[in-house]
Amino acid sequence: MQFHFGMETQNKGFSKNLSKPDERREFRGHGRLDVIHMGRDTDVGRGLFQPGWRWSNDVRPIAETRSCQVAHLGYALKGSMTIRMDSGEEFRINAGDAFQIPPGHDAWVEGNEACELIDVGGAAEYALAQETRKVIDCRDFPSENKCSLTIAGNEEDVLRAGVEHAVSVHGHKAGPELREMLRKGLKDEGEVKKTQQKAA
Repeated sequence: MQFHFGMETQNKGFSKNLSKPDERREFRGHGRLDVIHMGRDTDVGRGLFQPGWRWSNDVRPIAETRSCQVAHLGYALKGSMTIRMDSGEEFRINAGDAFQIPPGHDAWVEGNEACELIDVGGAAEYALAQETRKVIDCRDFPSENKCSLTIAGNEEDVLRAGVEHAVSVHGHKAGPELREMLRKGLKDEGEVKKTQQKAA
């Protein structure tokens, strides 16, 4: 199971402007993703994909996966993009289209016009290097209820979700000691996956 808990908005308001993103992720080339953190579990991204952009060339070196493993839900503001699923199925997103794209795909910009997309489904994980992702596993902290929950994401989000889980499910007291104990239990997701593959 995977959780993402976005950062709280600075003013705890109901709106934020994408012209002042909380985070900017540059692709290896041909574009970027601007991200705003709207609250506990919602990130919104605006992707700018220049002509010549292709996921397998410009994002795969960052994600280090065979194809894009992020699910996307959003709206195309301008331009067009072709999506090719791992199954071979292809479809195109054009300006004005709402879209839902499952994990397991490549994508590229069509033509000489930049493509701009709003993504409310995949912004939290998109174009993040694997080594920045952390995992915490309840099985590393034996308990009476034999909890097997695993939480993955960036370090701060995993710690936040881990503290909340430890308090609400396991009855721990929130505080610096709990947070430090959980921090020591963090593992690199890439290393965990390698270990699981060797054991399989």
